[in-house]
Amino acid sequence: SNSSDFSLLEWNGIQIDTTKRAACGYRKCFFHSGVNESEGYLLARAESDWMGRMKRTWKDARRLKKKYNMRHFMLEPPHHAGVPPRKVLKELNSLVASTQSPQKTRSFFGSTKKKQYNLASNSTSKDRGIVVQKVKLAPTPSLIVRCYFFKGHRNGRYFLDKESSSEDVFRSAVHDKASFVSTFQAETKDLISLLAKEARLWYDFQFMVDSRGRIHHIDLDRMETSGGFHFPSGKGAQNCLTDAVKGVSNIIVGTHDSNATDVVSAS
Repeated sequence: SNSSDFSLLEWNGIQIDTTKRAACGYRKCFFHSGVNESEGYLLARAESDWMGRMKRTWKDARRLKKKYNMRHFMLEPPHHAGVPPRKVLKELNSLVASTQSPQKTRSFFGSTKKKQYNLASNSTSKDRGIVVQKVKLAPTPSLIVRCYFFKGHRNGRYFLDKESSSEDVFRSAVHDKASFVSTFQAETKDLISLLAKEARLWYDFQFMVDSRGRIHHIDLDRMETSGGFHFPSGKGAQNCLTDAVKGVSNIIVGTHDSNATDVVSAS
């Protein structure tokens, strides 16, 4: 790092705050920006057309924003940033906080072992290196709503993803309960008609609700999923989202039974 500030990692135009862990999924990590606290970066390994996938997702997100005013967190198109210097790669790997095995985490963005690293950095393959995308920081606290379907996808219920904020913390962040409920109801209604037109949003379906009742769409590259997926019936979809409005509104007014089976950890 050419910065005198030891808590900043600078590489190829990105500036990462190294005092905060990266939040990682299976393929991508979110790193906090070291210069703008309302922004950050998604980093993914470039392997198996990940760049192509993120580009298509960006295109989809822009189209959905323009056509339906759908909220998402992407700020810029993704770009291939190449293979970072070994020192940077080591630091990126060290910030990864993942539910995966420590071995996997240590080389999340690639191995820093001399032989393997040299192979990667001398390769001209598009599958080497890291894809970077600038994104907005998601609001906190927030709830992440998901659906599960049964009876041949004709019936649906909602549950809260385990990444959601605690119900008490979320409830205390909602300053105007009536306004929250009416916003969330209106947005859910819009969402039902959006899902009828854009069925691919059902893949690994999830959305985020902020403390004002607004809906944000996350992990949009899930629209790339293919094969073996049963779309819910219109009734099943309606069931889940109606159930979500009821359940989330109950959390807000404090009549929610947190011992109920709503919070299921997603597989």
